[in-house]
Amino acid sequence: MPITADLLKTSEGGPEVLLPAVSHSPPEVSFLHLAYLNKPEIPVLVLGILAATVTGAILPIMGLLISNMINTFFEPADELRKDSEFWALIFLALGVAGSIFHPLRSYFFSVAGSKLIKRIRLMCFEKIIHMEVGWFDKAENSSRVLGARLSIDMHLVC
Repeated sequence: MPITADLLKTSEGGPEVLLPAVSHSPPEVSFLHLAYLNKPEIPVLVLGILAATVTGAILPIMGLLISNMINTFFEPADELRKDSEFWALIFLALGVAGSIFHPLRSYFFSVAGSKLIKRIRLMCFEKIIHMEVGWFDKAENSSRVLGARLSIDMHLVC
């Protein structure tokens, strides 16, 4: 039994070896061109950047708060209880902020990336649709290869 998927049985009963699709290297695309294509999602990207800024600021703020909290251990017992409750609430608020802003950051950047990939796929599909009929007769332009390129090459953008 053949191991590769390139061997198929023909109607004559003999094996037919299919030529592998022509491997191509995607052209280099500049970052500025991708940024231009992502222009309609600027509001979503700004929200993602704000969420990422809050997420990135949580750990430095926590470090500063911990350094201020250490002074609480050297206070008398009645002040220690009051201040420790205050610091517990502060750290709880930081945890809640992190729980909110981490998923928001991921969501906003995922939405922007998904829309960019959809836009690029539609542009490529539009170019393919407007090609001459003879262009599809070449082996490297078969529907199987073009479909694979539309689905696989877009993931190289991310």
